[in-house]
Order: sequence, then C-alpha cells, then structure tokens
Amino acid sequence: MSAKLRVLQANLARGFRGGERQTLLLAEALTDLGVDSRLLLARGSGIPRHLSKPLRHTATRRNLPLNAVRDCDLVHAQEAKAATWAWWNHLRTGTPYLITRHLPFAPGGGFVTRAAYQNAAAVICISESVRRAFAPGAPLSFSIIPNMTAPMHADPAAVAELRAQFRGCFVAGHIGALSNREKGQEFLIAAARMLRESCPRLKFLFIGGGPDEAELREMARGLSTVEFTGFRDNIADYLALLDVFVFPSRFEGLGSALLDAMAAGLPIVAGAVAGVRDVIRDGETGLLAADADAHALAAAIKRIYDDRKLAAALARNAKKESAAYAPAIIARRHLDLYRKVLADGQG
Repeated sequence: MSAKLRVLQANLARGFRGGERQTLLLAEALTDLGVDSRLLLARGSGIPRHLSKPLRHTATRRNLPLNAVRDCDLVHAQEAKAATWAWWNHLRTGTPYLITRHLPFAPGGGFVTRAAYQNAAAVICISESVRRAFAPGAPLSFSIIPNMTAPMHADPAAVAELRAQFRGCFVAGHIGALSNREKGQEFLIAAARMLRESCPRLKFLFIGGGPDEAELREMARGLSTVEFTGFRDNIADYLALLDVFVFPSRFEGLGSALLDAMAAGLPIVAGAVAGVRDVIRDGETGLLAADADAHALAAAIKRIYDDRKLAAALARNAKKESAAYAPAIIARRHLDLYRKVLADGQG
C-alpha cells in the first residue's frame, strides 16, 4: 500500500440524486483528510459538474465497465451496479472493497448480488433501519455510518428576491425528487387542501423534478397555495426562505434532505417511517406524523404554523443535532474503517 491511501469511490448511477451527492461529498471530504480520492462513474452521472475539487474521475460508457482497476488500495461501492463491479474487480485484482447500502430493504437474492455482498470486506449501512433490513445472522461485517450534511451557502441577493416573492407567506417546503410512490408527496398535497382555510398565509413549495411531476401537478390543480418550482441547484437559497421543512416519505434509508434542513435551522415535519426515525426525535428535533396519513401531516404542520415557540425550539435542537453529521466527522469514520479493513487484510 502506498504512503497516501488511494480509494476509488464507485457510483454507476446516472443523474444526480441523494446517493450521488453523498458519493461526491465523501470523496471531497476524504481528500481534505489526505486521501487520494478517485471516482468511477457512469456516463451521464451528474457528479462531475458538481465537483469543487480536482478529483481524478473516469466515466464509463458501459452499464458495467469491463476494465479492472489495479492502482488503488480499496474500492468503495456506493450503489448496486458498483457493488457488482467491485466484486468482479476483486476477482481480477484482489483489491478489497466495501459496499454502502442506502435503502431500507434487503438487496436482491440473485447469485451475483449475494456474491458481491458476501465477499465485501465490510457493508456500511447508513442507519440502523437499513441494517435491520438484512436477514438476521447474515454472515456480513456491518458498520453503521450515516450520510453527511452538505456544505451550503445561500446567496443573500437570491434569498431577498425569494422572500420578496413570498412576502407575507408562511412557506412550507419539500425538497426532493418528485417520485410519489417513494416520497409520498400526494399526502402533502392532501394536507395543503385541508389547511387552505385554517392557515390562510400557508404556501407549499415542491422543489425538485421527477417522474411523477405531471401526476402531482394534476393532484394540486386548483390549489393556489401549492407551487412547483422544478429542479433547482440553489437549494441553500430555498432553505433560507422556508419556515418549515416537510418530508412525507413512505420509506427512507436516512433522508439526507432532512440533514440539510436540520443544518439550516428549520423546524421539520416528517413521516414516521423507518430511517426518518433514526434522525428525527418526535417533539425534540422535529414532529413525526403517522405514515401515509394526510390528516396527521396537516395537524403537525398546523402546530408549527400556530406555535412560534415550538417552531423555534425544534429548529434550535435540530441545528445542534446536525453537527454530528458534518462532512469532516463522517469522512473520518469512513477513513477509520478503511484503515481497519486494510490492516485486517494484511494480518
């Protein structure tokens, strides 16, 4: 092994969603800790255009790359396709690898998937909920390392413009892919419909795009209190605008958007699903509403709307809690695990 640890972060998903952002954040935070971080990416990945450091990265034109990588000490696979490739690369080169599991259900039971997990030096679960999704007694080496917050800096001029646009409004915002089957946005639209009379200043913003946008817009037809912004890069500006962050997901491994809302010092209302409960403590760092229950969601939002002292206390506690998810802290936990894996392999 070279004096400077060489770690290849592999993520073969296209686009730029939460998992890709976490891959990027980890690679850059590890660089700050002296690691030689490299990236193996899919063609069409959104990671390169978001790089803030000159990391070495390779984009493959194939669904699974055919080239083996020998000039690294460790591979960290960040999603399913990358896990398959990391196992294949291990067979070819002997390079040890780890897999991060983001989803709160067990991976597929096919031969390739089982082999990829069984031969991994460690499986990182981003929450206890993700860990519990694996079969009891699974012969795997598990570590729990959560996602990290994203360093964000709002543009004062952009924030002032947004606040002028929504002057006099109490803004409830949801940030994420518009994927109703996963994110449960229909319940937030239903809650908006329930609250339009009792909370006249309440405005709902759906910040993001996705496959169910047209369907959700149709659900919100006639609701003047609901607005869709489409995809936005300037998330920090919108977080600075919001009065409450709402997260009605049907399932989550952890919910990195929650971490960003916490770091922004926002009161949070979220669905009480596995993964979210690993981050939010009901009544302390946010309010949890019963899963798939629009009435419970509406009631929690109204509590924040009506009670400024409660909103301030939740926001203050959430911001304090978010410090545990800072990039430097989470990256150090990964680095400690990398070193342990390599030391155990040499022993």
